[in-house]
Amino acid sequence: MHARIVTTGSPRLAEGVARGPRLTRLRRTALALATAALATLGLAAPALADETIGQTGADPSTCFGPSVRADTNYVVPGGGGTITSFSFESVAANAGQQLDFLVLRPAGGSNYTVVGKSGLVTLAGTGAVETFAADIDVQSGDILGVWSGGMLDNCLRNVATGGGAIQAAATTDPSVGDTVSLTGAGQFDWNESANLVTTPTPTIADLIDSVEALDLPRGTKNSLLKKLTGAQRNLDSGDSAGACDKLASFTSQVKAQKGKKINPGSAADDLVAEAEAIQGSVGCG
Repeated sequence: MHARIVTTGSPRLAEGVARGPRLTRLRRTALALATAALATLGLAAPALADETIGQTGADPSTCFGPSVRADTNYVVPGGGGTITSFSFESVAANAGQQLDFLVLRPAGGSNYTVVGKSGLVTLAGTGAVETFAADIDVQSGDILGVWSGGMLDNCLRNVATGGGAIQAAATTDPSVGDTVSLTGAGQFDWNESANLVTTPTPTIADLIDSVEALDLPRGTKNSLLKKLTGAQRNLDSGDSAGACDKLASFTSQVKAQKGKKINPGSAADDLVAEAEAIQGSVGCG
């Protein structure tokens, strides 16, 4: 794993997120409860997988801003997950320099949409890797970026071939939902990495547990569970098309009952996100 030194202070967390396939609030709660239960038995809870996107270790090069920079080589892999921290290998000259780590989603051509950000942080110039906390749900294909309001020292990683760096002038820190146009910037990568906690692919059994956990009217709960148990039987018999049909019917019912028989509305959103992740894993069109 990539070694990190956590800076002092209280870095600001993500200001906004566009939700992709993710560990839903219901599943986060279930995981926390399971962890607590295992702890009472003296057992270790299963750890979620961590991996590093991007790479720190830069050259003493200076980038001038203000600008948005991103790297097409620093890509979230299939399955997505949650970014829990960003890292930048700082130097003494970085002390006091500010930047905002970004997550960007391809929007066609050279356009990218900002789907998450760390919030503005200040480098301490430690001469080592500085790490800043985040909590940003991401999906496969998202890339890492950064905005700096001025000069940024030690910002590049020169590479022999095919650097993934792209950039564009940006006088203001972009907001979540903004679209920026980024073009190639040379044979180098940016000095940036992020820790990604990968999202376990949910199963129909997980989704059944999520429905069971909700306080739903009996008729609504039974109807939803019937669709899910039917989808599981289809999968068990090799009928993926039948399973996809039942999962689609489940999703349609949840959406129709959002804010009605399924409250709060966020609970319906979580069920839909979990069902869609299962549909993706099954290969539903």
